[in-house]
Amino acid sequence: MNDSLSQKSQFDERIFRFAAPSRAALVAWRQSMPSFPVGRISRAELTQLLIREDSRPILLFGALLRVATCHRQDFVWFEEATTLESQLKVFLRATPEQVRQIKWNPDDLDSYGRDNYAVIAKIQAVEHVPTGGVFFAVGQCVDLMHLSFVDFWTLAYPRWLSVF
Repeated sequence: MNDSLSQKSQFDERIFRFAAPSRAALVAWRQSMPSFPVGRISRAELTQLLIREDSRPILLFGALLRVATCHRQDFVWFEEATTLESQLKVFLRATPEQVRQIKWNPDDLDSYGRDNYAVIAKIQAVEHVPTGGVFFAVGQCVDLMHLSFVDFWTLAYPRWLSVF
């Protein structure tokens, strides 16, 4: 038990150091989520949580879905994987340096679930697709950090949602 607490403490410290330079809102938006049943949050409520009045970016944990370039602009697409059970897709503009940090292989169909990241994002818009019950958040990637499979599934993924 002490070993798992030590691992969690080390992980939390690493995430804090990662987020500190951007003054990312580490927990505020995620603390509000458990009070909303999955699929019952409105676009307005989610927008208030993701687009902060103080203009700070947010920290989220997500699975990488795709890397794309359009009109010489790079984009990364994540599925937020800790609070809305994959009902939040995050589409972010990224710098070439951020894209180089990503180890993504479009031919590796088994990469989902392994390519997990801590992402600091400045969200600018939130939309809802009622037919699929999916939300899309659009914005700018401020920073990202790859997480190992073990780190993500045992330390970042909240126990109240975990299947393990």
